[in-house]
Amino acid sequence: MRTIDRYLSGMLLRGYATVVVAIVVMLALENLPRLSKAFEHVSAPLPLLGASLLALLPEYLAIANPVAIYLATAWTIRS
Repeated sequence: MRTIDRYLSGMLLRGYATVVVAIVVMLALENLPRLSKAFEHVSAPLPLLGASLLALLPEYLAIANPVAIYLATAWTIRS
C-alpha cells in the first residue's frame, strides 16, 4: 500500500471509530434511565442493566454505521 493510501485509511478509520463510539454512548445514555427504572426492584440491578445494554449493542451499531461512514468520509475529504 502506498503512503498516501495508508494515511487516508488511518484518517478514515479514526473518524469512523470516533463517531461509532460517540453514537453508541449517546444511545446507551438515552436508554439508561428507562432501564434503571425498570430494574430498580431487582436484587442485583447492575448485572442485569449491563446485560440489557450489551443486548442492545447490535441495534446501536446498526444505527451508528451509516452515520459514521458518512461523517468519517466527509471529515477525511475535508482535511
